[in-house]
Amino acid sequence: MKILMAIDYYRPHVSGLTLYVEHLAEALATRGHAVRVLTNRHAPELPLESVENGVGVVRAPVLARVGKALVAPAIVARALAELPRSDVLHLHSPAANAVPVTFLAASLRVPIVITYHCDLQLPPSSGPGIVDMLARASQNFALERADRVVTYTEDYARNTQPLADRIEKVSWVLPPVPDPPRTGRSAAEVRAR
Repeated sequence: MKILMAIDYYRPHVSGLTLYVEHLAEALATRGHAVRVLTNRHAPELPLESVENGVGVVRAPVLARVGKALVAPAIVARALAELPRSDVLHLHSPAANAVPVTFLAASLRVPIVITYHCDLQLPPSSGPGIVDMLARASQNFALERADRVVTYTEDYARNTQPLADRIEKVSWVLPPVPDPPRTGRSAAEVRAR
């Protein structure tokens, strides 16, 4: 399967979200899937394209930053090049680029899966609610077009309004956790420690 994952930040940026996507992308690539990650070039020294641990990474140049949100109009051209050769779009939300990427995927009839990692928590300094309103409208636009939505737990799905409103298309799957590296110690030693 050809899987295109979309996320605002990817490695070498480190966050729980980037680690989740990295672990999942690499595990799927190890199982023989062609995985590409569509993301923003959050640091100018990063290459526009690379292959990292079997995963293709496609980065769009960033025009501006608004807080943590990256403004990258070039993501549309990059998505337009990647989506026609993809079997599925796997968007990781929240995502600033949710509207253009899901609009293109839906227009091209590429199935959309969204992993809803967390609800939007905008800082109080983001203005009188306009930014919050736009961000939620973007999130809802993407969720409406999703064929499937994944979150971590049933409790979170049923108690987070954007998910509860679409519960019929929501599944819950715990995050991927890779096996820890070998320490050379026996299981008994590890338990005792």
